Amino acid sequence: MHLYIELFTAKDAWLELGPEQREAYVQQVGSSMQGVLDAGAELVGSGTTDPGTSQHAGFDFFAVWKLPNAEVVREFEEGIERDRWYDYFEQVNASGELVDFASLAQRVTEL
Repeated sequence: MHLYIELFTAKDAWLELGPEQREAYVQQVGSSMQGVLDAGAELVGSGTTDPGTSQHAGFDFFAVWKLPNAEVVREFEEGIERDRWYDYFEQVNASGELVDFASLAQRVTEL
């Protein structure tokens, strides 16, 4: 199992779109996501970031996905590129295999 974390902020290109254009784009992205959803992708949660968070990352929105394997991660990323999401949003991502805290602690201590 993999987690995929997105942090993003709207670019001027998004802000310049009218409400109907934004709605149409969001609908199109939702439709194109169906393949990865059928492959087991699950949106764990999403929202607006809290600027009062310690060490705030400087992005307005977040989404956390759970994906069954690295292959679906690649399909997910290809879909984002195909939909030209990055034309409209400044974004950083993090992904990796989901491990328990003991495994993470082991990896950190082995650096």
